[in-house]
Amino acid sequence: MTKFERFCGFFTLAVVVILIAGFSWKIGGKHGYSAGYSDALASITPDTIIIDNTIHYDKPVPDTIFRDTRRVVYVQVPVTDSTGHVDTTAVALHPEVRQFADPERAVYELQISGIEPQLDWITVHQHTEYINVPVPQPKYPSLILSPAVGGYVLPGGFGIAGGLELDYWRGRWQLSAGAGYGLNSDLQQITPGWQFRACVKYNLLRK
Repeated sequence: MTKFERFCGFFTLAVVVILIAGFSWKIGGKHGYSAGYSDALASITPDTIIIDNTIHYDKPVPDTIFRDTRRVVYVQVPVTDSTGHVDTTAVALHPEVRQFADPERAVYELQISGIEPQLDWITVHQHTEYINVPVPQPKYPSLILSPAVGGYVLPGGFGIAGGLELDYWRGRWQLSAGAGYGLNSDLQQITPGWQFRACVKYNLLRK
């Protein structure tokens, strides 16, 4: 085989490998591992847990008490005159303001005001929401079409080829059949041609 023929053979092999790789990449992305991973993501449902922590404070003690001098409240007060007649009169008073808060000011704060205001009790509901998002587990497809490039070396020659490989998975076991175009050499002459193979594989890394 002349140098020109060898060059044509290698050039043809490169073109065939590129075309097959692009075609099988498109198919593999749609029907292969990425499709299985997308299905796994679509099947994920977040697990939401809402916990209600109820805290009850009975007769809380105000931490601040003052008179609001900016406000005036008129209170009707009964008055008895010298003849024993009872009547009412309006008395202006400043309302009392009482501010309450939990010891750490992290749960509640409130304020009440009026004449002799008093807070009897308060209950606080703390809602804590936990959203657990499970880790997606990819769904491996049982049938994969993918590109394959390989070669062999024997005492009597060597060869290299690129093509398509069809794999059928059953757990860790795999049946594989492939076809491609490549070059074969007997150490004296390089001959282009089609190559076919079939084999059984066992994958130790697959779950």
